[in-house]
Amino acid sequence: MDSHRPHARALPFGAFDTAALYAFAATAPLTPPVLATWERIVGIGSDDPGILDSSAPYLHAFCLSVMFIALGYLFVCLLKTEYARINRPLLMGAALSYGCGIALLCAWSAGALSGFAGETAAGLLTGFGTAIMALAWFTLLRVSAFRKALVTTIGLCIGIGLATVCLTLLDPTVARIVLAGASALAIAGCLHASIQKGPAIERDRKQDSNWWDVFGHMDASLIDGNTLKSPLSRILFFIVAPLAMLLLFDAVCGVKPGVRTNADAGAAACAFLGLVALIPLALFKSDRALFTFAYRFFMPVVAFAALTMGAFADPSVSRAWIVNGAVAYCEVYAVLIGTILVVPAGRMQSLALPSGSLVLVMLCLTDMLVNAPLHIDNAAQSLYPSVVVLMVGTVVLFAVVPGQRLWRQVLAGIDSVKAANPPSDFYEQRCKAIAESYRLTPRETEVLALLGRGRTAARVAQELVVAESTIRTHRKNIYQKMGISSREELMDLIEGAELGK
Repeated sequence: MDSHRPHARALPFGAFDTAALYAFAATAPLTPPVLATWERIVGIGSDDPGILDSSAPYLHAFCLSVMFIALGYLFVCLLKTEYARINRPLLMGAALSYGCGIALLCAWSAGALSGFAGETAAGLLTGFGTAIMALAWFTLLRVSAFRKALVTTIGLCIGIGLATVCLTLLDPTVARIVLAGASALAIAGCLHASIQKGPAIERDRKQDSNWWDVFGHMDASLIDGNTLKSPLSRILFFIVAPLAMLLLFDAVCGVKPGVRTNADAGAAACAFLGLVALIPLALFKSDRALFTFAYRFFMPVVAFAALTMGAFADPSVSRAWIVNGAVAYCEVYAVLIGTILVVPAGRMQSLALPSGSLVLVMLCLTDMLVNAPLHIDNAAQSLYPSVVVLMVGTVVLFAVVPGQRLWRQVLAGIDSVKAANPPSDFYEQRCKAIAESYRLTPRETEVLALLGRGRTAARVAQELVVAESTIRTHRKNIYQKMGISSREELMDLIEGAELGK
């Protein structure tokens, strides 16, 4: 891989790397299902409280350790991007820490570990290793298209769900052995992928601009028309909406234990159905259309289905329908917001660590909310209306706020920063080779090179001093000759696909 390649990517994942990533997702206690699996195994053979009990220090030590690492990286990224990196010694130390933490969990499950010090040590070691390895995987996962990122995120979530269900069917001793083996695979795979792909990622990181420069391009002038005259809509979409969803999730956690049904099984089933329902969205060919449909139509449909089923169900289970439907609603939102953070990280390497750190913080907050001690004698009666109000409120927010334009702002900021970099010899040669392979005209070759750098049709027309309609005609001809239908596919082809396909 050439060191002067502008949008260089890490090598694609092989079968071993993919298996290791799934093993890490299924063993790292970052998500409630995995935490519940460890709780079940650790609770066998020990009289001490489980790892999720309010009196056990493991959960608090783990979450605080992960959040400390994530917030530390965010702070360093704000100071200077080049200082925020995961080098080989740090990754080796994290792998050792992760392995020791998992070993302590297994020892705890066998009854060989007890006491405040041991549980705290297990949480701190597992948390440190999990945080660094998760950020390392985030830098390795180079996905620049929203559709591909959505498929990847859904696949990981479904993989976690299936793994935790299968582990509950095993004997605790066998499950402990399986988890220990999966953890070893996760460690080996992370080290292997980082060593193999590390040099290419490091070159990308050095060539990229400071990630904070992206947000300097997110001004209202980038938005066509007069839809946004102030940053209010950005605040609503990127700050108010996540906070409202967090409050909704907190309210669901308070109501769920008071529902007269098997709430955990029902919530898990609804969450799984929500993930499966997301799969058809991968059929969208346009990332812009997919993003708009996901937030403005799909999420409101999920909420409407939950509220409708609750309204027409038997009164004894109506509350359970709405609460479990709210769980699915939060699950779908978590997948979409995770996808939003994956895409910028895939398009600009310096955004990988800040985006990954935000994901870790949200996961830790979720873990702590799910397992927070709640007194639900009277709380469920007061929290239930808040579930309905918050769910309806977020639906209205997503339907009203122009999310598509906000998403274009983020990507436009990245493209503007990348377009400011001087062209490289490799990029020019690559565009020339593609033009010859697909028999593009000289003018189409010029347009291809500019479109591949993320420029819009209006920007290309301005640089070439021609009408915008002319550039759109050239773009249409280029797409037809190359057999593609979007700018993302064009950039993917320039960045490394084989010629002549």
